[in-house]
Amino acid sequence: MNLPSSARFEGIKEKLEFAEKQRMDLTNALFGAYEGDRPLPQFLRQTAEGILGHARECFDHLAIDLIEEHLLPTADAAFVAEYHSGRSSHYFPFFGTQLNNPKNAFQRFEQVNPAVFPEVKTLISAMDAKAKLPMTNFDAADFRILREMVNDKKHSRVMEYQVVADQSVYARGPMGMVIMDKSQFSVPGMRIGGAFGGHSPKSVPAYRFANGKDIPHFCLFATRATAIVMNNFYVKFFSVGSPIDLDAFQRQNAA
Repeated sequence: MNLPSSARFEGIKEKLEFAEKQRMDLTNALFGAYEGDRPLPQFLRQTAEGILGHARECFDHLAIDLIEEHLLPTADAAFVAEYHSGRSSHYFPFFGTQLNNPKNAFQRFEQVNPAVFPEVKTLISAMDAKAKLPMTNFDAADFRILREMVNDKKHSRVMEYQVVADQSVYARGPMGMVIMDKSQFSVPGMRIGGAFGGHSPKSVPAYRFANGKDIPHFCLFATRATAIVMNNFYVKFFSVGSPIDLDAFQRQNAA
């Protein structure tokens, strides 16, 4: 089976690499503040907002690619005409009701593409079940929070953040730095290895969005979990070059 090419995958890769670079800079700035030798990062809210926004946009670029390359070639003339007229907008579905909505293009995949539809449904089911993405500690349901935060940023205060004193634990050692929520650090049996400063952890402020999500951790979810989903769909349903590798990108930019 010959897979179609993608007009948007390279742009998605660039978006996520840019967001990852912003996330790395933000994290390093926070670490510097924890060390006490740098000021608090400037424009923290705007930087985090950009990271989340770039990750969210990837889903709609994926939706357009799926529709144009897997749905339009076999769709009826009326749907094709409506799509090209721009009178309708088709976004990536995050809820099961969207898959059943006749106004949403993705419900059409069930009849015309027996591969794409169950893949989307599997992701939505993982969100419903609040399951982890395979082989990660990322909660699939957080994609809905990401969507809500970006979509509602003009109408709510969810992107505002608060500094909560002494709610995180930070440690630095020969092999690097580590930070975790104090509640995680206090779990019985939890230890930070000496190579990561396990003998001298210290309490530091937590930086949280108004909805309680930890800023550095949620930004990590936004870039890394989104990359996992993008790779899953594009490797399966499109002919693309190398997949998104944010670990390699991080190594290159840390050198």
